[in-house]
Amino acid sequence: MKRFSKAMSLLVSSCLVVSMGLSGCGSSDSQQASDKSAAATSSSAPVKEVTYKVGYFSEQYTSTYEKACEGIEKVLPGVKVEPMMYPTDKDYWDNLPAQVAAGTAPDLAAMTNEKYLDFISNGLMLPLNESVIDLSKIQKQAVDAWKIDGKLYGIPLTAQPEAFIINMDMWNKAGLKELPKTLDDVKVAAKALTKDGVKGICIPDAEFHLTQYALAFGGGWGFGKTIDTPQNAQALQYLIDMFKDGVAITPKQAGLSWDGEVFAKGKCAMSTGGTWYIATLKEMAPDINYKMIPLPKGMTNGSTLHSIAIGVLKTAKDAEVAAKIAAYLVRDEVQQTVVKDAGAPPSSIAISDEYFANDPIVKDLKPVLAYAQPFAYPAAGQKFSEALIKGFDEAIYAKDSKKTGADIVKDVQALFK
Repeated sequence: MKRFSKAMSLLVSSCLVVSMGLSGCGSSDSQQASDKSAAATSSSAPVKEVTYKVGYFSEQYTSTYEKACEGIEKVLPGVKVEPMMYPTDKDYWDNLPAQVAAGTAPDLAAMTNEKYLDFISNGLMLPLNESVIDLSKIQKQAVDAWKIDGKLYGIPLTAQPEAFIINMDMWNKAGLKELPKTLDDVKVAAKALTKDGVKGICIPDAEFHLTQYALAFGGGWGFGKTIDTPQNAQALQYLIDMFKDGVAITPKQAGLSWDGEVFAKGKCAMSTGGTWYIATLKEMAPDINYKMIPLPKGMTNGSTLHSIAIGVLKTAKDAEVAAKIAAYLVRDEVQQTVVKDAGAPPSSIAISDEYFANDPIVKDLKPVLAYAQPFAYPAAGQKFSEALIKGFDEAIYAKDSKKTGADIVKDVQALFK
């Protein structure tokens, strides 16, 4: 996600017009999205214009949503929609639930599948009838990531596998040859790469990054049911040991805001991350020589699938209209824009195949889609994140700390029994 945590100014931009003059677009007795297709025929009867809002975060995606707005009046004549950007992902996750409760939230939300379960389990998002879009054309892993108890809660725009990023100039200068295939290889390489004020690897104290290693060790959070397992304990201990060995650094220790900055500024040689690095490195370090590969294997191959989807919030004025808007906002033309402007892998199978085939930076990541998994955080995602990070921070920052990976998962699991 900074994954999208750079501070940005609040932006509200008007962009499209759609009308209530649609067959079946009046008030719905149900809060489930309509099973009608996204393309509806307009009524000749005069209707009152209604404004819908779509909330999102990350300036990186502004042009994508601007493109998404174009031409919708030809499909849904008359309703006005305003994209609403939150300054940071933290502002988004922290404020949106309260806004939904207060009735001031947007009608739709471009949301990632990290902390979405909190919204779904508390009834803040509405299930979508799958007939609003042809799901057979979308990556199955992305669709599955947005299904809870068999119901679809978002129409995927992206399907992004996690990546392991290596500074190849540093790699070559250290005399290293073959790229790492296992996490044991990563540990050896990190020691060789740690010199001249550079740490071998950036390991952010953030749930996204810790989850990648948990999955690589055969673990995972199981929506709160499988936190305290030997696999998760082993993964966290592996990371703790890297700090004890002096080969790892967090963004906080580097005095920077997130791992992409640490990598771009040459403070580390390796990091977990994702395709969102592409735009950042293009801007901050255009001459950097780097490579993206799948996270090297621990006990197994592990990766999350990070997916942005358009969902309908409980605050939607009309769930039927909102669902049609959501389907329109992820059309192929928009997915081409998300590739071009944000460097993100699209959810469309056909466009995704082109994306991986035509971009040498990301081509090695395509196989990851086959085994990438949802984040599977507990419904109380913020509570989980805070507890996990608190335990991890105590282990890596506290002088002479005796806290182990096993201690951390035991303590966190106790909160979710």
